[in-house]
Amino acid sequence: MSQRPADTAAPPRLVWAHRGTGTDLWLRVHLPEPGPVAARAADGDGPLRPLTADLEAGYHDLTLPVAEVVAALAGHTPTDEPLMATWDLVAGDDRPLLAGTDVAVSLRTVPTVVDGTALAVHVRRSDTGTAHLEVVERAPWWEVSSLTRDGTEVEVTGTLRGIRAPRAVGELTAALIDREDGSHLPVPVGIADAEGSGPAVRLRIDLAAVPAEELTRHRNVVLDLDGTQVRAAGFEDDLVGKHRLVLTDPEEGHAAGRWWTTTLRFTDRDHLVVTTPGARTSPPDDPLATWEVEHGDLEADSDADAPTRRARHRVLQTTGRVVFRVLAWRAGRARSRSRPAAPTGGADDGGSHVPRAAAGGHHVHLLLANLHAAGGTVHATANLANALAAREDTEVALVSVYRLIRRRYVTLAPEVRTRVLVDEPALDDHPGTGPAAWLKGRLRATPSVLMPADDPRAYRFSLLSDVQLVRWLRSVDGGTIVTTRAGLSVIAARFAPAGVRVVAQQHVPFATQTPTLRTELVDSYRRVDTVCVLTKADADLLRAPLAGHGTRVRILPNPLDEVPGGPPAAPLTSRRIICGGRISPVKGTDLLIEAFARIADDHPGWELRIHGSARADRLAAAQHLVRRRGLHERVRLLPPTPRFDLELAKAAVCAVPSRHEAFGMVIIEALQAGVPVVAFDCPVGPGEILTDGRDGRLVPAQDVAAFADALGQLLADADQRHRLAAAGRSRAADFAPDAVADAFVALLEELD
Repeated sequence: MSQRPADTAAPPRLVWAHRGTGTDLWLRVHLPEPGPVAARAADGDGPLRPLTADLEAGYHDLTLPVAEVVAALAGHTPTDEPLMATWDLVAGDDRPLLAGTDVAVSLRTVPTVVDGTALAVHVRRSDTGTAHLEVVERAPWWEVSSLTRDGTEVEVTGTLRGIRAPRAVGELTAALIDREDGSHLPVPVGIADAEGSGPAVRLRIDLAAVPAEELTRHRNVVLDLDGTQVRAAGFEDDLVGKHRLVLTDPEEGHAAGRWWTTTLRFTDRDHLVVTTPGARTSPPDDPLATWEVEHGDLEADSDADAPTRRARHRVLQTTGRVVFRVLAWRAGRARSRSRPAAPTGGADDGGSHVPRAAAGGHHVHLLLANLHAAGGTVHATANLANALAAREDTEVALVSVYRLIRRRYVTLAPEVRTRVLVDEPALDDHPGTGPAAWLKGRLRATPSVLMPADDPRAYRFSLLSDVQLVRWLRSVDGGTIVTTRAGLSVIAARFAPAGVRVVAQQHVPFATQTPTLRTELVDSYRRVDTVCVLTKADADLLRAPLAGHGTRVRILPNPLDEVPGGPPAAPLTSRRIICGGRISPVKGTDLLIEAFARIADDHPGWELRIHGSARADRLAAAQHLVRRRGLHERVRLLPPTPRFDLELAKAAVCAVPSRHEAFGMVIIEALQAGVPVVAFDCPVGPGEILTDGRDGRLVPAQDVAAFADALGQLLADADQRHRLAAAGRSRAADFAPDAVADAFVALLEELD
């Protein structure tokens, strides 16, 4: 990794801690001076325990096997007691490593076993802001290694971890223990092999023998070793979000007009359970019945699975429409008087650079529907905000119309100001009292009258969000408002005050919008200053209808994230294919599963991991596809991760099987990480990013056979993977955040 000049006055920092492959711990540190990374007991007692050799000043990516870390902390001296303590991470001559609030990325714990004792290693940020390691004793576990379906029975094999071998040869029983009433359902169990890291245990679970109940029941898989209960789990495969894993086919039951399904699955805490949902009075639906592309599938919004249902308060809606029409009329008149004449030649995607007026810096207000959601639009907007905030001539505010959850999937620079107009969790926690609170509750429960009905997320907006959004728009007294979705562009075009620039960013291909929404967008775009699109294809579609109306059309690609120390580089040594994107038909999840199934037998040892949000019905459909192809041990359906770049670093190939793409953030992130990409040449983004055979593999849209062939060639040819990866890194430079920020500021200066 390239090194940046060190500032010896700056403190050493822990940039991130992440679980690598197996039980490896990945750390990125920045050292202002040469020296080792070490640990010291938090109570200040004892010598430094070096974890690395001397390192040069700069950024370093460290891979530390947890067992070796614990051995280093023990000082390599024999001990009869497990080492359980808190250790401060230090650098060089005992300078503490400072840690950010989000330093632990997708990292709960890393388990290990030392001298027969189960331990867990954590990386934390202390109250004083320093990074430290915690080593604590944890319960022993039975680590699942394989599951095999035979009729109605599932044979589960695993290894006892944290249990000394002499204890395991005693009386051994196993049972499914109901979480609610503690009842036991015994299952056959026995020692399969006493060699290796621990005794191997094999048990057989007859799913047909698990009784159906009126309500959902969960039964833990538990071994009993001479009175010590050990739960079945699976920690060593470095997966976060194991509750989504497809383990084996569920058992369908039917009797006396009742249907039920018994499933073996992991919980979100990695424990193995047998789940029986409440019996149904109708047969199960076809899991693929909902697997079809719907309007709005191109837009990611993972904050819930189903639309919010709102009551229709006609008096409030009618009143709102009248008030908003008056406000829009007044704003329109003011903007028309201040609107500049159309540039010669009408809309275009070029234009000369016009120096910024000497009035001072730029003020940019980025307007999002929901900052607290996972998806490409949120990610790209956050990257742009960070890149603009890094400039001395630009102030940035990020405004979110609503928030449904408190978690945020993106990291923002401290200079980026944020604001939420309708904070749903806060309203739920503190609804207030009195007439004002009653009115706010009614507005919140009433559908929006401003959001276009064909905007795929219209159901998320309410009359309260209308009021708050218009109030905020009218309060902006200068600078530039940048909208990031169709409905927000329509509203901003109506209500933005005079003297405020409006730049409409289009994150969804124009051709995929409904005809009604396309008409409404063109009308709104004629009243804004600039429309920014991601691809030349979209610019070509909009140039003609906007010509002569004073609206510029510019191509502004999504920027990559600015990663301290540079992106983590993938060594391409694993046998892992990775895919990032919603589990849905538009993202081609089914096409990828089918393509991998065609080549899986020819490439043993390779696995496919798909990270993405999902509606419950579509997740079930994808799980069904995995089971149907017999890939439950090689295809992993996982939740989105806040740091997809770190998961990319563990992969050797990135698959992008989308039926449609607005741009392809995952593609440029993979190029930046040095991971070769296989993608469909779908409308409209991948073909404008990749050149087949030079910096990636591009195959005809929805041609599963061609996709499988290109994927198989990459799996079999390490030289091709490295060649494409090297060219991909060069291509990724075109999407560097500072380059995109420079282009955006040039646009602002042109508007000035």
